[in-house]
Amino acid sequence: MRFVDVRSGEERAILACGLYSVAVGFPRAFTFTVANTTFVEVWGSDALPWVYGVGAIIVAGLGLVYVHLVRRLGLMATSVLTFGAFAALLSAAIATLHLGWGVAPVAFGLVVVTEAEFTLTNLSFWNVTNRVFTVRQAARLFSFVSAGQSLPAIVGGCAIPWLVTRVPLEGLLLGSILGHWAAALWVGLAIPRLLPGVGLSSSPVREAEAGRRGLGLSGLIQDRYLQPVAALLCLQVFVF
Repeated sequence: MRFVDVRSGEERAILACGLYSVAVGFPRAFTFTVANTTFVEVWGSDALPWVYGVGAIIVAGLGLVYVHLVRRLGLMATSVLTFGAFAALLSAAIATLHLGWGVAPVAFGLVVVTEAEFTLTNLSFWNVTNRVFTVRQAARLFSFVSAGQSLPAIVGGCAIPWLVTRVPLEGLLLGSILGHWAAALWVGLAIPRLLPGVGLSSSPVREAEAGRRGLGLSGLIQDRYLQPVAALLCLQVFVF
């Protein structure tokens, strides 16, 4: 392990976060393929700017909801809830596509779900890893740990062309659903047992606000971190 500068005592943390990285990246290959293929078939490529613009606005709102839930429920519970919500949404999409009900809105919504999936699962992954590793460890290990998200993309990129000739598009969403449940189980059960002393069950937002009142809506609007994020999201909508 000298190639990646792993030091004594860091193996369990790397295993926990490395496999979490793989679990986070696994559903995306399937969701992205089904969502974009279905959307182009139903809406056509000319409608892509509209769905990306709407998606940017919705994802910005979901990001605020995520921050609120982390403050109220804690990091790990919010992460489990996030993966469970995506699994439920994709299950509903499979049922709708199979029955042929409202295919057009489902095709539109799947692209939005893909954007939200990428953003919110990344928030969960980086929040967890930031709690596990120190700043010095992060400088050495983050590039190695986060590379796990690339493995499913590489394998999926090779396997999906073969799968689409044998499995219906909505059937591919089963891979996404299984991936989300695997990630939920890993972050909710496995990581706390592998790293019992890290204190992942508490809320980093609540800890940062200890001794003072919650931010509230006005506080979120004035937050110096969220302001540039919101500005970039607005720029994204304008560009699209």
